[in-house]
Amino acid sequence: MLPADGPATLEGTKVHAGIDPTDVRDDARIAAIVRAVNGVVRSLPHPIANVGDSIGDGTGDPAWAPFTIEGANLLAARVWKRKGQPGGVEAISGSAAYVMRNDPDVAMFLGLDGWSAPAVG
Repeated sequence: MLPADGPATLEGTKVHAGIDPTDVRDDARIAAIVRAVNGVVRSLPHPIANVGDSIGDGTGDPAWAPFTIEGANLLAARVWKRKGQPGGVEAISGSAAYVMRNDPDVAMFLGLDGWSAPAVG
């Protein structure tokens, strides 16, 4: 059974996106992105920590693994930041900067894009 909320949150996404948590101007749009990201993460095969393991919350209830929370908030912040540069280019101080299409950190946290944990043998 999946936890009722998260793993991405409005607050966590704002922190990763560099938005002041007290700034509520874009909360409705960010919340929509958070819901979309949570829908994607909930469809993945590994979204929760086992209740009795070292990354569970100790309450006996299912808990999101910390790496899933981090990855989901990073992904939501990335989607938010891409709103102004759908072609992958962002203007910074009068010059253009390429924004990577696929984020290797998000892939690592959520096991996306063929990412797999290092293995020996």
